[in-house]
Amino acid sequence: MKQVVHAAMLCSLLLVVGCSTNQSNYKGDYQAELEKRSLDVPPDLDKPETSTQNDLPEAARSALTYSDYQKIQKTSPGELIAANNKSMRFVRDGSVFWLEVKAKPEQIWSEAREFLLKLGFEIKLEQPQLGIMETNWLENRHDIPKNWFSKLLNRLYSTGLLDKYRLRIERGTEADTTLVFVTHRGLKELVEGDNRTEDITTTNWTVRQSDPELETELLMRFMAQRVASEETAKSVIASAAQVERTQLKQQDSQTSLQINEPFARSWRLVEIALDRLGVVIEDRNRSSGTYYIRLPENFQIEAAKGWLFSSKESKPSTDKYLLVLEDKGATTQIVLRNRDAKTEDLPLVTKKILTQIKENIL
Repeated sequence: MKQVVHAAMLCSLLLVVGCSTNQSNYKGDYQAELEKRSLDVPPDLDKPETSTQNDLPEAARSALTYSDYQKIQKTSPGELIAANNKSMRFVRDGSVFWLEVKAKPEQIWSEAREFLLKLGFEIKLEQPQLGIMETNWLENRHDIPKNWFSKLLNRLYSTGLLDKYRLRIERGTEADTTLVFVTHRGLKELVEGDNRTEDITTTNWTVRQSDPELETELLMRFMAQRVASEETAKSVIASAAQVERTQLKQQDSQTSLQINEPFARSWRLVEIALDRLGVVIEDRNRSSGTYYIRLPENFQIEAAKGWLFSSKESKPSTDKYLLVLEDKGATTQIVLRNRDAKTEDLPLVTKKILTQIKENIL
C-alpha cells in the first residue's frame, strides 16, 4: 500500500526546481539516503531494498554514458578495443558486451563486490564456484533533479523503476585473465486505483525488459573506477551493427533453436540470455553442452484455444529441464529436454523458452 502524491503538488515542485535541474550523467542512478518504502512485489521476486552505502568516487562519475559511446566510430563485431590502460579491454560481440581484465578472477571478484557496494547495492547472491554475484533491487533515481531541493523531492516522489544486476566472472583463455559480464533485470511500478484523488491505492511491480544500455554502462563505470581515467572510458567503442544470428526450427512437434555461431560462442550467448530471462542455472556441463535449468516462478505457458473460450495461461507441470547445445560445426542447435519424467506440456515450454532465448540473442 502506498499514498500517491497529488499531481498538482508534484507539478508545482517540479516547476520550482526546474530551472536548476542537474540530472546524473548515468542512465542508472542509485542515490543514497532514500526513505525505505513498503513495496508489493510479485511472489517470484525478491523484495526490493532501498538501503545504500557510499557513492562512487568523483573520478568514476566523470566517465561517459553508453549513449556517448554510440557517437564514436563503428567497428566489426567481436573486435577487441584496446584502451589506454593495457591491462583491461572492452569486448563487443553483436549485442553482448564484456570486459577482459589482466588479473586473476579472485582479485576481480573482490573489486567487483566493492564496486557494487559503493554504488549503493547489497550483494544478495554469491556463488564463487559458478562465478555469479547478484545484487538486491534498488530504485533508479535518474529522472529526479539533483539540487538543493532534491532531499524534499526524494521523499515525495518515486520513479517507479527498480534495477538489479548479475555479474558473471569467468577465467579467460589466457593466463591470469578474467572476463566480466553484466546482465540487468528491471521492475516497473503499476498503480491500481483512482490516482486522481489522495486515496490510498495499491501498487504492484511488474517485470520490465532487460536494458542492454544499463548493462554496458555498469561495465563502463567499473572500468572507469579501476583505472580512474575518463580518457580510458572515452577510448571504448560501444556501437555495433546488430546481425540476426538465430533461427527457430520446427520438425514435427519438436522446436529447436539454431544459432549461426560455433559452439563456444553460442554457449556464452545462451548463458547471457538465460541470465537476462531470470532462469536459474542449477548446474552446467560444458563438455556435454548441457545446462540444468529451473524456470522463473512467473513462467507460464498458453493452453490450447477452445471453440468458445480464449486461451488461458498456466504454470507448466515442472520447472526443471535440460537445455542442451549440440555442436554442428559452424552452427549450434539448442533443444529442451525433460529432466526427470516426461511431461505433456514439454512442446509448449520448449517453444516459449527457446523463443525468449532467441529474443535475447541479437
